[in-house]
Amino acid sequence: MLDASAVQPQPGEHIPPAPGESLNRQQFCSAMATRLHQLGAHEFIREVFRAFDVSSNGFISLTDFLRVASEINPKLPASQAEDMFHFADKNHDGRVSFGEFDGMMRGRLNLMEGM
Repeated sequence: MLDASAVQPQPGEHIPPAPGESLNRQQFCSAMATRLHQLGAHEFIREVFRAFDVSSNGFISLTDFLRVASEINPKLPASQAEDMFHFADKNHDGRVSFGEFDGMMRGRLNLMEGM
């Protein structure tokens, strides 16, 4: 499970906000990049997938996705989170498999590396 210890700030980094507060994009990307380098891409993606798979059933439901997305960013509109979920659900079966999540995350990680 992804928890606060997974994204400890490095010296000179901005300290993450308290629970219930939002991370800005730079803080989120910095924390995720640090964790990515610690684990490697495959394990990092698997860890994030497990964090979203709240029900531990091997896929991410819309309910689980909305719950975790609102914990990460309480200010994220539900409609935007739903759009993100549907973007990841490539086969439109109403749930996101690890394969779908992995493909989406690898695309996002490639974008982060270009920043």
